[in-house]
Amino acid sequence: MTTLDPSTLDKLLEWLNPSDPQSLFSDAGLFGQLKKALAERMLQA
Repeated sequence: MTTLDPSTLDKLLEWLNPSDPQSLFSDAGLFGQLKKALAERMLQA
């Protein structure tokens, strides 16, 4: 398994609003968007 490049992590974290925890945990937040993107990629494979 490869590790995540720190610059990629930094780009993802720029997307967050630090004063809004929902920007991380909601379906429209970072985790929700990552989950959706990963599921779409897996379905295409």
